[in-house]
Amino acid sequence: MALNFHKFEKDIKTNAARSYGLSVFALPQFIHAALANIMNLTLKLIKTTSLLISTICLFLLIISNKTGERGMIVIILIPLIIIFFSIFFLASRKLKKEEIKGTEILSPELIDYIYKYHQGFFNNIENKAMNHYVTKMKFKNYENNIPPEFKKLITDDKKALGLLKKGYKRFVKNTAERIYKEHRKELNLNLCPKCNKIARTPQAKQCRFCSYDWH
Repeated sequence: MALNFHKFEKDIKTNAARSYGLSVFALPQFIHAALANIMNLTLKLIKTTSLLISTICLFLLIISNKTGERGMIVIILIPLIIIFFSIFFLASRKLKKEEIKGTEILSPELIDYIYKYHQGFFNNIENKAMNHYVTKMKFKNYENNIPPEFKKLITDDKKALGLLKKGYKRFVKNTAERIYKEHRKELNLNLCPKCNKIARTPQAKQCRFCSYDWH
């Protein structure tokens, strides 16, 4: 299918500015991300504190054994060591689960939305790769008659070509996932207020999944 280069070029210019806004529909996602960050920081603090306290208790237990001072000290310290090592272990597991949870699998619709409407977050190599592919597709039947203004968009940059090595669909997916991972809080995601799924466009006010209308 032939691609319209002018549309892509326009998207790059217009969406560069649009991408930096935070839609009201992205607010729940923004709050969720903020709470997740607070949770992670709290878990890290609990993990560090519990490890520190349990280490101190263990040190005091060793000292009490060497000095012969046992009795109540041992009775108090051993449960404390067990409790705080348990807290450390549980906090570590929870952090690991949060890290796995944070690695989200994006839906095809969200991938397309990010790629199409957030090209302002493309890095230099991704821009080269996209322009190269679009130009090649547009003039695939006229490679010997490519206008100069388009010919300069064809690149021999190995990094840019490497992004296209596994196909254009994989390039789109990888680019959208990188943008989502690195700029999630900055993305203007028009999410349905009811089902929280992505709309077709930033201006859309009816959900394509649950048909909810927020006009």
